[in-house]
Amino acid sequence: MFSSKIIKMNLKMNKKFLIAMSMGIGALMGIYLSIYPYFDEVDLMDQILSALPENLKNGLGLSSTVDTVNAFLIMEFYHTSFIYLFIAFVVVFANRLIAGQIEDTSLVYFLSSEISRKQFFISQVLVLNIGIIMFGFMPVLLGGIPAYFMYDSTEFIVSEFLIVNTSITLLFMFIGSICLGIGAFTKSTSKVLGYSATFVIVQFTISFISKMASSVESLKYGSIFTLYDLDRVVTEPKYFVTMSMVFIVGSIIVHGISLKKFIRRDLNI
Repeated sequence: MFSSKIIKMNLKMNKKFLIAMSMGIGALMGIYLSIYPYFDEVDLMDQILSALPENLKNGLGLSSTVDTVNAFLIMEFYHTSFIYLFIAFVVVFANRLIAGQIEDTSLVYFLSSEISRKQFFISQVLVLNIGIIMFGFMPVLLGGIPAYFMYDSTEFIVSEFLIVNTSITLLFMFIGSICLGIGAFTKSTSKVLGYSATFVIVQFTISFISKMASSVESLKYGSIFTLYDLDRVVTEPKYFVTMSMVFIVGSIIVHGISLKKFIRRDLNI
């Protein structure tokens, strides 16, 4: 079903990109953890939040109070910085795996070595998800482990932290399946980047706008990011399971459709 040769080669080809992005996000998590004590000591974050308009706080998914490390990270990291960097990571990485290899003709090498298109595509799906999991859980390795020793269990809740990381990873596995699928339908890397980035940014913008005012709340049904509701994820186990299943099943369906298209399309290589 898949080729270990392709997986190893693609991970090697993208090693620098994966390491740079993963270490970067881990370092950013470290910065947030290091500044939390100051914000907590002077209640600076609560003061900033109280000064913001209510609709803006809703749009950004900001809590009204920040009384734990988890709440601080959810507001400052998982609702903002991490999402923006994850978008950039997934759009670029998915583009490298299909469209990039069609354009630079490296796909010819793989297909000429008794590897079928099906094997190639499934292998690239695995490479994509390995990269997403690596990126998604780097904050656990470089942030969560230090936080476990830095703060007591009332300030840093490990189970909640792991659930949040799992949620954003599954979200971007689904988004990644769509970005990879765009590559299966389109040959030009510039077009794939453009379509993928536009799709994800529009989805995020729709979710943001729908939270700003009740008059446009119905827009939330048109955005994948609506399901990424961390307040519900950490307080409602059933919601977390449901959301996870939606993202997993959705990814499988999208990959299946993309595989069908990739096998049948004329690659002209």
